[in-house]
Amino acid sequence: MLNSIFKKSPVIVLFFVVFISQTSYGQWKFADSINMTSENYSLNFKEINDIVKKKYSHLKRKKIDLDALLSNVNQKISVSKTKEEYFQCLLYYFSELKNSHSRLFLDDYGINCSAKLIQNRLFLERIEDDTFIENGIQFGDEIVEIDHIQMSKWLESQLNYTSSSTYEGDMNAVVLFKVFSSTFKDVRTYSIKTSSGIKQVKVNLVNPADYSHLLFRNQRKASGKILNKETAYIEIKSMTGKVVQDFIKVYDTLNNYPNLIIDIRRNSGGNSDYSEQIASYLMHRRMRACVSRKKINPKPNSYKGNIYVLTDVFTGSAAESFALDLHESGNVVLVGSQTNGDTGNLPKVFTTSFGLSFSIPTRKPAQISFKEFPMEGIGIPPHYSIEQTIKDYINNIDTVLEYTLNLIEK
Repeated sequence: MLNSIFKKSPVIVLFFVVFISQTSYGQWKFADSINMTSENYSLNFKEINDIVKKKYSHLKRKKIDLDALLSNVNQKISVSKTKEEYFQCLLYYFSELKNSHSRLFLDDYGINCSAKLIQNRLFLERIEDDTFIENGIQFGDEIVEIDHIQMSKWLESQLNYTSSSTYEGDMNAVVLFKVFSSTFKDVRTYSIKTSSGIKQVKVNLVNPADYSHLLFRNQRKASGKILNKETAYIEIKSMTGKVVQDFIKVYDTLNNYPNLIIDIRRNSGGNSDYSEQIASYLMHRRMRACVSRKKINPKPNSYKGNIYVLTDVFTGSAAESFALDLHESGNVVLVGSQTNGDTGNLPKVFTTSFGLSFSIPTRKPAQISFKEFPMEGIGIPPHYSIEQTIKDYINNIDTVLEYTLNLIEK
């Protein structure tokens, strides 16, 4: 029933008003733990819609017909019989805002696995679930069906419940937050192609989903290594915590190599002030930062060689503004695939009187860069477009990194 109710409409809908409080961080909760009766579903939604109508940065630019979206979602809510169906309505609403920083603060249930979408096929990446391990599932095995639905069709069906600024970002969010997770407790069946044939693995999504592998908690936010006598490599995993200190520590040991590769492919962002501080080590001339509009002054020991920055659809928020600042400095070569397509635009958190927190970007008008590149809705295109291949992935070869090394040698 849910898939029929939530088939995406080309039109978008809305209206309302009421009490809403803005908070600094918001409260992450499981949907089934939120104390809200069906009589209050419409009131809660009205509060959300009211704040979106007043504060959301991108209504006009994205040509969102809020009245139409309101009407559409209210109709869906009117036929919702369970709390799960109601929250699916809200997830659908946020998906129609088409923005990576617009989201409900809902915890998920899930298992400790992750997958990677490569050339429109889905492969196991991290396997830490007992049921998967007991069934002999290994890195590189391919998920061909989920709940007996062909993999690509299942992924497409989940786009109604994710919010991102680009289609590629939407699909990335589905892979990260839907394949092995669910807003409500669930039972899920995976058909997995292994070296010994197709295996059916049935799991219960009943434990809190663990996304710590995406946040790099308790890890250095920047690390580096020497790739060869001409090239050094620094991965910046996140723009949070002690990333600036971690970057400086590794940079000071590697900045004398002729070529430097900066990898931000797994970096979903954080604090743009941190990214601007790091950028000052990678620029030759003074320029204004695209987010803060402050001047970035190159450090006395700023890098003097050739810089290659690796990006992909996971590169977002403060990592994306970092890539944009470096790109517009004219001092780097971008290699990989387009970024996520959203630098932030002052996202703020709000909480309804019923205890449901959510975030939306609030800067008006939305920013564009000093070279007039949109800072939302379009990913930053690389100078050299190259993506991971299936063959290399199975053999633990980083296609993008190898391409970059070959590019340096030319």
